[in-house]
Amino acid sequence: MRPIEDEMLKSLGQISINIAKLHGYVSDLAARIVGQRGRAFILSDALLATTSLRQTTDICEAMFRRLATNRQFVTRLDDIMKRVRTAEAQRNLFVHSRWLTVDEKEEHAVLTKGRRSHELGIEYTLNTFNLEDFESLAKELQDIIYEIISFIGDVSQGGDFAGEAPHSA
Repeated sequence: MRPIEDEMLKSLGQISINIAKLHGYVSDLAARIVGQRGRAFILSDALLATTSLRQTTDICEAMFRRLATNRQFVTRLDDIMKRVRTAEAQRNLFVHSRWLTVDEKEEHAVLTKGRRSHELGIEYTLNTFNLEDFESLAKELQDIIYEIISFIGDVSQGGDFAGEAPHSA
């Protein structure tokens, strides 16, 4: 088995950084939903320190659904959080699976456990990937971060955080 190329490791590092940044922005969004002043950032820090990205995403989405008055914002947040979950699942596949070398090209694979059957034992799935897949995920994570920043700005201006009135420009 040959070693993983430096460029793939760099891309994996960028994915890890972007996941951490994304978790921070989702935590900040959840805190802003509760309230925009002082203590909200304590909540943001607590979420970031004690919950996974998946848990923070679920908390954020549930709070916003209960407090939001604008259905378009709810739909938009649902779409963003779906992208977050998909990207996180892809990242987890890359990071937490067993890597294999498929051939002497630039392609690798991860072996993931599937369901268990009594007759066959554990079933495995082989998923191939290459540098472009890593770079694509890193870019998708960055795009989601920008979308969350834009969403925070739009919702803040629209006054849909914790029943607040719209902010004047």
